[in-house]
Amino acid sequence: MRVSKRPGVKFLNMVSGRVSYRYAAKVVEAGPGDSLLFEASALHGIELIHEGGALPQRRLFRRD
Repeated sequence: MRVSKRPGVKFLNMVSGRVSYRYAAKVVEAGPGDSLLFEASALHGIELIHEGGALPQRRLFRRD
């Protein structure tokens, strides 16, 4: 698992496949059509890519 932590807000949209996504101490399941929006300052990242792979689209919006 690769985790990251940076200033800003992150948006993740699942195009295909399924993942277990960690945000701080919480893990959520995300699949096709699911979206996540969260503060990127907490540790976060894909914890598990389920069988068949996954294609998430990610965007980081920084506050200046």
